[in-house]
Amino acid sequence: MLSDRDGSLQYSKAHQLNVDITSDVLRELLKKKSPSLKNLLSTQASTIKKHFKKKILKQKQHNLLTEKHPTVESFDVTLLTYILRNLVSLSVQEEADIDKLRVIRNDLSHIPKYQLHNNDIFDEAKGAIRSLCRGFDEDTIETVESSIKRLEENELISKVTYDRILLLRKEAFMDKLLKASDSENAEETKLRYNLSVYAEIIGRYIEVDVLSATLLTKELIPEELHTKVISALNTEDQASLLVLHMLGEDHERVLMFCTCIRDMNSNLSDVICREQTNLGKLLWDVEKKAIRNILKHSLEKCITDRVRCEDLHEYVETKRRCRTMFERVQTCVLEEFSDVIFEDSHSSFQGLKWKDNIDNYDNSEKLGSDVLPVINLPSEDFALYVGQKLKQLSDSPKMAKMIEIITKSITEELISSLIFSKLKPDSVREFFKGALSGDGYGLTIGVEETLIEIHQTLQVQSNVSVSEKTTALRSFKTVASNGYSASSIVSSVSTDLTDPAHYFLYPSQLRDLRPLYFLSMAIKFICACINGRQNGTFHFGIKPLDNEKGKVIGLSTVLFDNINLLSTFNNCIKRCFGVNANRITRCLGPLQNVDVDGNKTVIEFDVEPVSTFLEEKLVQIQFPPWGNTKQKCFLRTPLGSIEAIDQTIIEKGDESISNIFDRRRMLDEEKIHLKKTETNRLSQLTQVLTAGNKYVTPHLFPHVICGQYSNANNSEELLSDLTSMESVFLSACVVFNFDDSTSLRPLIEKGKLIFDVLDVDKSQMIDPDITKRAWINCGHSCDETVVVRKRFDPRGFSTVVERAVMSFAERTLFIFFIFQDLHKSNPLFMTALEFCNKYTDKTIIISDRKENVESLLKEVPQYTDVDVDGIFFYGFSWKRLALALKAVFVNNPDIMYKLPNGDGTVTLLTEKDKTIAQIDDIDIISGHECVAEFEEMNDDDRRKKKAEVEKSFYEGNEVCWWNFFFDGQVCRRDYVADYTERIEQHIRNGAIKRLFEIVEIFHQRGAGGTTVGKQLLWKFSQFKADATKALKACIVQNVTKDKTVKQIARLRQLGEDDKDLIKPVLVLVDNTTEEEIQVLKGELDLVSYKQGSKSGQLFCILIVVSQVDMQYSKSRLVLKHFLSKEEKSRFEDRSKDVKDLQSLIAFNVMKENFDKQYIKRTVHDIVSGLETKEEKVLQHLSLISMFDGKAAIPTSVFDDLMGCVVSTSGSFSVDELLNSKHPAGLAFNLRHKGAVSYRQTWNTKTTESLELMLKYKETKGLSAVTIISPLIVEDILEYLKGKYSLTLEDVVEDLLNFMERKTTEASEKERAVSIFKDVICDLFVIRQNIKTDEKAEGRREFSNLVRALTNQLPGDMPTDPYTRADKWMKKCFVVSRYPFIEQHRARLGIFYRQYPSALDAIQQAIAVNDKVPIFYDTYGQIYRSQMDLILRKTPDYKFAGTSKDIFQLAQQAIRYFRRAQELDQINDMTSYLMELNTALSFLDKVMDVDEEVGDRTLFVRFLNGVDTEKFDYLGKEIYTFRKWSEQYFHITNTLVRIEYELFMKKRPCKDEASRKYTEGKANTLRYQYESIYGKEDECFVVGETFRSLKKAYLNDLAGLERKVERLEHKHDLNEKDLMVYLAYHIIKISLMKEIEDEQKSELEQRYPLLIQRSEKLLQIQRDKKKRKLKVRTIYIEAYMYFTLLHWPLQLRSDKYSSDICRTDRLPKLLEEWQNEYDERFASKRNDQVRVKPTTFFALAEGNPGCDIVDQDMIRDVWREQQNKDGYQRREVKEDDIWNQNLGVRPYVRLEGVVDGNGHSIKYKIVSDEGKLMKPIFQFNIQTYESCKHLRNRRVSFVLGFTWRGPAAFEVILKENVEDPSVLKENSNEIFAKGSGAMRAETQTPNIWKKKPGTMRSVEKTFDLDNYIKSEYKSDELGSATQIEIDDIDEDTFKKHSEPPLNQDTNQEPQSDDKKKKKKRKKNKKP
Repeated sequence: MLSDRDGSLQYSKAHQLNVDITSDVLRELLKKKSPSLKNLLSTQASTIKKHFKKKILKQKQHNLLTEKHPTVESFDVTLLTYILRNLVSLSVQEEADIDKLRVIRNDLSHIPKYQLHNNDIFDEAKGAIRSLCRGFDEDTIETVESSIKRLEENELISKVTYDRILLLRKEAFMDKLLKASDSENAEETKLRYNLSVYAEIIGRYIEVDVLSATLLTKELIPEELHTKVISALNTEDQASLLVLHMLGEDHERVLMFCTCIRDMNSNLSDVICREQTNLGKLLWDVEKKAIRNILKHSLEKCITDRVRCEDLHEYVETKRRCRTMFERVQTCVLEEFSDVIFEDSHSSFQGLKWKDNIDNYDNSEKLGSDVLPVINLPSEDFALYVGQKLKQLSDSPKMAKMIEIITKSITEELISSLIFSKLKPDSVREFFKGALSGDGYGLTIGVEETLIEIHQTLQVQSNVSVSEKTTALRSFKTVASNGYSASSIVSSVSTDLTDPAHYFLYPSQLRDLRPLYFLSMAIKFICACINGRQNGTFHFGIKPLDNEKGKVIGLSTVLFDNINLLSTFNNCIKRCFGVNANRITRCLGPLQNVDVDGNKTVIEFDVEPVSTFLEEKLVQIQFPPWGNTKQKCFLRTPLGSIEAIDQTIIEKGDESISNIFDRRRMLDEEKIHLKKTETNRLSQLTQVLTAGNKYVTPHLFPHVICGQYSNANNSEELLSDLTSMESVFLSACVVFNFDDSTSLRPLIEKGKLIFDVLDVDKSQMIDPDITKRAWINCGHSCDETVVVRKRFDPRGFSTVVERAVMSFAERTLFIFFIFQDLHKSNPLFMTALEFCNKYTDKTIIISDRKENVESLLKEVPQYTDVDVDGIFFYGFSWKRLALALKAVFVNNPDIMYKLPNGDGTVTLLTEKDKTIAQIDDIDIISGHECVAEFEEMNDDDRRKKKAEVEKSFYEGNEVCWWNFFFDGQVCRRDYVADYTERIEQHIRNGAIKRLFEIVEIFHQRGAGGTTVGKQLLWKFSQFKADATKALKACIVQNVTKDKTVKQIARLRQLGEDDKDLIKPVLVLVDNTTEEEIQVLKGELDLVSYKQGSKSGQLFCILIVVSQVDMQYSKSRLVLKHFLSKEEKSRFEDRSKDVKDLQSLIAFNVMKENFDKQYIKRTVHDIVSGLETKEEKVLQHLSLISMFDGKAAIPTSVFDDLMGCVVSTSGSFSVDELLNSKHPAGLAFNLRHKGAVSYRQTWNTKTTESLELMLKYKETKGLSAVTIISPLIVEDILEYLKGKYSLTLEDVVEDLLNFMERKTTEASEKERAVSIFKDVICDLFVIRQNIKTDEKAEGRREFSNLVRALTNQLPGDMPTDPYTRADKWMKKCFVVSRYPFIEQHRARLGIFYRQYPSALDAIQQAIAVNDKVPIFYDTYGQIYRSQMDLILRKTPDYKFAGTSKDIFQLAQQAIRYFRRAQELDQINDMTSYLMELNTALSFLDKVMDVDEEVGDRTLFVRFLNGVDTEKFDYLGKEIYTFRKWSEQYFHITNTLVRIEYELFMKKRPCKDEASRKYTEGKANTLRYQYESIYGKEDECFVVGETFRSLKKAYLNDLAGLERKVERLEHKHDLNEKDLMVYLAYHIIKISLMKEIEDEQKSELEQRYPLLIQRSEKLLQIQRDKKKRKLKVRTIYIEAYMYFTLLHWPLQLRSDKYSSDICRTDRLPKLLEEWQNEYDERFASKRNDQVRVKPTTFFALAEGNPGCDIVDQDMIRDVWREQQNKDGYQRREVKEDDIWNQNLGVRPYVRLEGVVDGNGHSIKYKIVSDEGKLMKPIFQFNIQTYESCKHLRNRRVSFVLGFTWRGPAAFEVILKENVEDPSVLKENSNEIFAKGSGAMRAETQTPNIWKKKPGTMRSVEKTFDLDNYIKSEYKSDELGSATQIEIDDIDEDTFKKHSEPPLNQDTNQEPQSDDKKKKKKRKKNKKP
């Protein structure tokens, strides 16, 4: 508050008048003088640019003036004055008034001490303002006058801050610079101007205290100012003070001031004096120096100590008094202290400690009990309290020893504070006297008196019974009405997610008694509540006790300043939660200080994580708020603590978290049925209020009768809601206020005198002006100085009502707001009853609760027969009511979009809101599109607008929304009804099968596909009479990966409060590539899967407009170049109303049914009127448009063709204009948009014909031009070709020559030329997508232009088409150096078999860029194509070479395909497929064309190892393709890689079409491979990989069974045999839904053989690794099969303990398996994470050999069950098949303990392998989903097997209580169980002591190594047995392999029987 004593109040009033009110007046004047601000600023762009270059306009000002959509509201008084005085034409008086006001502002900034003691300046400015207002309308003048009057009467105005005064100085200097001539030396003014601009920067980067002291020393400032500066807390305020003073000094002293700044920071001085732009770099050194200085004085080195980053960051910011980034603090620390280590893991600096003078961060000092209530302290805390009290007496060593004795005595004797209070004073003296005397000390007087004082204090506190000291916590989401009592006990009981969980917190250390600790813990609590969807209340100042209780202690109000704390709290929310901050804020209540006994406080806030506010995912934060922040995620445990979640769990997801989200959503949705009723009633209410109009006013005249609100429940929240619907009160003619309070009206008026405030007394109602807004107080006097409750006067009330009815008749509307129970004794009750009876059809009564109007509802039917539902509306919150009403009560000119919500309300969206929401890739369609602009037009403007947009559309420009707004302009196509029905059908069906639907509009080019798409958007998005039926709609302008779809989702969520009511969004996609559409579909599928509603509503409907060239079948809807009879009739009828029909090309073409002859005649008539220079422009444009209908060329590209000259200086001089003899240049920044028809594009005289042929659009920010309609392009080109006897080659040559000239000329329009060049290059490169009946989608071989050049012409030789295309592609490359043109020229050469030319082309491309994989792929295709022609014996392809030459072609192709693979970064399998295809095609078919041997059978045998020299003529390289050679292994590995990609990884291909293609090619290649390298004597050919065998099992089971039957009794199986045998049996077992007894017996008998053979297969893989072959094939299946069969389930161990793998070998095997998977699927890109492996198998109940289940079979059973239940939908995330009762073999459930991170399970097995004892082995089984909620608990789980290893599925809690044994390090009582069959031996001898790094351990006296050697098998799995690798003979084996380690290669292989006997014999040893 200001007072008149110092004159500050008068100064503040004058300042506000001259700045704020003057700004309002200047804005109105600017609007009046220039209705189109954008046009004004565009016209004056050169002037603005000139002032910007002269540094008169600063960057920020320039940005505002050159915005795309400038608004007057964004301009301050300085810019408004600048625009009006420099850019606008004013009258002499207006100029004088504006100048006068500017001078007054300047004078105001020079007032001494910024104090005024009279009203002279105020009155002078008021006169000038009134003079400016003379030309305004009466309403505006009245508004200004009321503003001035209110300002004069206001006695509460904040002081003007120094920065606002500085702005006035800056304006004055700016004005001086504007008036200065070019010859005038204005350096002094510039210097002062810069000082005023950079004052804040000075405050940030200079120690202003020091600067002020320096200025004082040099006598540049008075001492009084210096004192004022150093007393200011903020450095920027300090700098402003100094600058303001120095600006009033002479130039010499100002220079001395700058010198002082230079001495402290030369860079900053240079910026001020020379205005350098790179300020950030220059000032980094200053900041660094300041930080290092702080560090130097606060820290010192200490090797054994460390300083927390969080503490240091906060300390630096506090010391600097400005914001500082931690990265800069870190840099400074490491530079200042060279030996210090930054420990990221500890978030600290090792080797530093705080200096002794800084004790804020001392960890050792616990919070003393002197700040705690001392009653009921336990003995340990009480001893600490007594010790601290005694320490205040003395710090001597003697005192320290005495304190130690006393505190020790208290602790040993267990004396609590309560016990101490009950002792007698004499007993206290005797006790401590004896304790001290025992150590030779006496009880001094000081000590004795202190102890007695403590005793007396405790006795006073103990008089209050502990049982009586209980306090109720503040109710959730309410204001604290009562405080807490110190030492009282509070309790917290939370039964559900919606019951608040109370978190009590009180610091244990003194260092934590500060805001940093509070804010850090508060952020954690908020994150935990949000992630757990748990309502919660945070209490800082209550100490937590056991049993969810707390003890009120309180905090010092001095330590926690609420205002600063609130500001810091909000900043922390934004800093930590980032993009989620807004969502989080919606869930938070305000900070509240709850009083504790009048001198302390408890800080509290509430968290309410409502589902509709939050996304269904865990929220991660940057934590802590200060220091080295990291991404963290917190969750509240069931015990109430807050713990961090492991990041890997967050990525995988967690079923339990999803369940919590679902449960919270269910709780929030319990009121859904009420919400739906509420929605319908809310919609009905808006209809009744508007009476069918769009808005209530001006059609109706509302009168608001407002009930009592001040004493209602949650009155503050209610007042906030009423304020938010201010438009209702502002639209009302009269407001009758029945409340006692005066608080509402000021909130509505917001400082403006809007209402005429009256009393309800009849004396004041004699002659009220009903045309003005009146606020009539019916419950109290309008004299607000003394609020007096008055008796309601019905006579005065009736007078106003009767006058209203007489004045407005049927248009009167009475709206009652009832906030409390309305009893009959209340005057408002009788008033409402009378209105319901007398003005039934004009009365609406609104309340949030039915109970409020229950009595009235019973009374009304007794007086009237009208349906009360039309009068009474209740059941919705005031918040929702405010949203609904403010949309229908005012038409806000700032509102750009009105969007329909699912609940029937409307969301208002401004352009600013859209920018904040980061919606820029999509154009939103408002539900009231064009309405606001139309209503602001007069009749003439409306007629002009209608004619303008009609003409533009009918000429051929794209349809705009105005064409739909004006009825009849868009003639409807018949198919619109069909598309409408499809969309309506999708909406009705909802998301039964898909979460989003696609409606495709196919059209021939120019047939109107875009128009139909927009017509559908218009139909479904516009409100018309009912907004409840409208949908949100948008058009996709750009497709940006990971961005566009998120914007669509953001639009869908805008304004929605209830997720289940959200309607689908209508999305139009037009003029985009097929790749972009695929990106949209893929991301929409994912986002709709995550965010879609379970209510059955679609996420969105995607309307895709696609161009087609081929004719479609009748089953498809295609917009063609043909009109039906009905369509013709519509165009004929429309043509009768159209003026100037001849010039409307597009409309006439449609009207004439696309008649080709008519189009040709029209084009010829128009083009014949062109000038020569215009013909060349049109020739280039028509060629481009003919082959790329989407392209547009920047207009500036054709400047020289049109005879334009562009000035190099930016503006033309007179000499330039005279010398050029040409018109002066294109307006380069002119943008042609929408329906606006720009004429004379090149500012030179052009013909009408040219303008008729062109349309304009924006291309990459530049004005561009193209042909008006695609239908006339071909005829334009044909006319020009015929006129000048040109061929297509000539036209292309002209275009390329023109491009060459443009690229070589130096031009300011370099960007425009670059766009032009890109368009031309694309003509040769871009291949169009096609859609036909035969092929759903595809891509042409070449671009449209290349296809046109290769068309066969009369008289052409066979090679002429190729020569033409090759010539001009080569020419284009020479001009542009675009390498992809050469790549496509190489493809053209391949197509026409011109291989030398193709080689030259691809080599040229690689010379430009040798890192593009597709270039090498094309390189290989050249050789592969030649090879294929030869192998296929193509008749017309002559080849004179030999088979060796064919082989060389194959090798060359393979070499380049492999190079493409090396460069590939995206795991594209194309080059792998090509390599395989080339190699296998050659090997398969070369003998068919070989003339020397020609024996395929012999060649295949040669490849499979049979030695012969007959094929030496092919070269020595052919040997590398033999089995076990390098090329063989490479081919095998490539084939395996492709197959692994298809079935071991989730989503290996970008889309389904790509997957199907790859799978088809893989099948063909596998068959070829097996036909070459497979067994020649077998008619059944199958690959060894699991994918091949699974396919064979499903498609050719008989053949596979025959092969397996032959392997059944074969002993010496090779690698492939083992793969086939094991896969067959595992697949067979896993697919059995039920197993009969006979099958069980058979399977169990085979199980030992499966075990042995899986061991053989695994050993083969390990031998391959050990032998370190140059090339090898490692099969991941071997690990899967082995682990599946050897996993030690109890039944397996009981029956086959000697056969299955030793348990201690499994961990190494699992690690080996994971490493192999990771190595194979490693990505070359750093930004690509490992793809998640697929899951195939799990372990089931049953005997060994019957205990494997296939998950795909389980899914099939799940889907069958779903179909039986009547549900047909796709599987979603929430459908957990593991928890379904499917009626098949149940999964085996194992038991274990979840680790502390929740991402793996400790699974222990007791092995039977030992004789003397039972060793325990532990495995860490990764959980498939996060199990953090079950950490350290015993669980059961299903063991599934992914291709990367075992994983735990369906993890459920086994016990209800936490297992205490899991917390014991040496626990050995937890064992894994298999379906209850595993033994749980709890009496294991205690001889197993755990050693670090071992899986099992024994006592030191036990010789573990000898025990293992004697008891267990050899060191490697199966290493005792010699295993052959695929029947390799000895010589081949020695040639291609290295012998295995520790193995004799001459040893005879052992049979399985021998091996088994050997094992049994070994087990019998003692």
